[in-house]
Amino acid sequence: MQESILKIPPSVTGDPWFIATLFDAYFAFLVIFLFVCYREKSFLGKAIWGLSFASLGNIAIAVYMLVELGKLKPGAGVEELFRRKI
Repeated sequence: MQESILKIPPSVTGDPWFIATLFDAYFAFLVIFLFVCYREKSFLGKAIWGLSFASLGNIAIAVYMLVELGKLKPGAGVEELFRRKI
């Protein structure tokens, strides 16, 4: 919040680890968003979660998973977590 991300020095942006970390993070956000698009029924739900992931990152992903885990009935298996909502 103190400095613009656009002012990162070239010595950092050209570093292979910096680039790998960015690809890793954004690929993970994309995969989780595609999973949410598969699971959620409403466009509004997909849009809200997608914007949350884009703005809050891993915090929003953790909240989504905790909410969905909290909705599972006792004794439900992992397959229920990955099943598409009807």
